[in-house]
Amino acid sequence: MPTNPFYEESEGLRILRVLKGSELVNIHSPNFAITRILHGAINRNFKVSDGDKNLLLKVFSNNKTLPINRQHVFKMQEELAVLGFAALPLFLSKDCEIYCEQWIDIPAPIKPVRKDRAKTNLDVTTLINTLAEALLKVHNSDVSAQIVPLDEHWKIYWQKIEFPNLSLQAKYKEVQQKWQLYMAKYIDQFVLCHNDLHIDHISFPNGPIFDWEYAGLGCRYFDIASCCLINNLHQADILKLCSQYAHLANKEAQEVISKVQEMSIIVAFTYELWTESVGKTNNP
Repeated sequence: MPTNPFYEESEGLRILRVLKGSELVNIHSPNFAITRILHGAINRNFKVSDGDKNLLLKVFSNNKTLPINRQHVFKMQEELAVLGFAALPLFLSKDCEIYCEQWIDIPAPIKPVRKDRAKTNLDVTTLINTLAEALLKVHNSDVSAQIVPLDEHWKIYWQKIEFPNLSLQAKYKEVQQKWQLYMAKYIDQFVLCHNDLHIDHISFPNGPIFDWEYAGLGCRYFDIASCCLINNLHQADILKLCSQYAHLANKEAQEVISKVQEMSIIVAFTYELWTESVGKTNNP
């Protein structure tokens, strides 16, 4: 077993057994190595290599809690890979806890967004254009996808909050009602959404997009608002992103801005619950 400080021995042995059974890589190669990738708030990600082949391996920590149909996500990503929008999925264990996809080297990585933009070489215009183009590419993707059960995610996050205050309880009821009304009115307009489109998840211009775990049919304006939040965009940049997206999608800018603002309330609530649940999930 390769020495690696980033996983427990029991988990490492389990990964080895899975890799051996999948025959995706040669675990007996003298060049075999597993390297932990320090990304992800919940899931554990690894680069696996035998000297000839490289894989991205994920261990899903939230597999038994979140309402995610991983077999369906796997099939959806296969279709996205054919379109060149995603890495090709290669393996999913029977318990859906261990997943492998092709490793993609990024020749021209896009630097992550930071609150202090002086620390990144990615200018605001390039950032906005990249996010807008990626969002529209996802939303125009014609693949098999299921509706994301957002209310089910909320229920699971909510259950991990032991003593929600009255304000949060009232907010939950308000947001739940808004989402139900929106679903009833616009569900026939739902498109494929990524729902976790951080700039780190965009490999390079016109290249594949990563981390489709939360993807599915949903509201494009929720996806845009979520993108704004997780990339720490300032209000002026949010307006620029909405305007650029509207331009690319041949929509009225004010309509996009208004609907993104409407969805931003639901997005903020979703991330508030998710943030609370992350610590509870990692420390059951």
